[in-house]
Amino acid sequence: MVVAATDRSDTLNFWWQAAGAAAWNHETVATAQYGPPAIAWSGTSVVIAMADDMGNLDYSWQKADTATWHKETVAASDVGYYPQSAIAWTGSSVVITAVELSGNLNYWWQKADTSTWHQETVANLLGDGPLKGHFLTGQTIVTEERRKPKGVPPQARRSSLESLDRNP
Repeated sequence: MVVAATDRSDTLNFWWQAAGAAAWNHETVATAQYGPPAIAWSGTSVVIAMADDMGNLDYSWQKADTATWHKETVAASDVGYYPQSAIAWTGSSVVITAVELSGNLNYWWQKADTSTWHQETVANLLGDGPLKGHFLTGQTIVTEERRKPKGVPPQARRSSLESLDRNP
């Protein structure tokens, strides 16, 4: 089990628990100021996506049984501010989604053991009202709105994009 969160000083923290164990292990990933992180397990590494205090979308990863965290900038804030992200492992790539304040839902992917991030804009979500949040399941992006447009049932509307790992 892997969990990531920021504390009151916006330090990025990571906890993990071995299968069947009762104790949680804690590590500090980074001491710069970060927004809410998203975390996943790739089978060999912990992967975390988060926005830094400048609005850049960052990615950190750590191989299992090592102590070193590696950090990359996925998208610079001069392109858009990314206050919240989602991350998943598809079996061959890390995939990250984030919504810019302008409403663009962006998608990045990086094949295993490479350093190049590939970006696509999936959609602009502001046409249907302010965005509440989104998450990535590895194969589907799901978005939920705060306000429902007229004619939409009370339950949250969902939109999905199947087969995000376009380049296996």
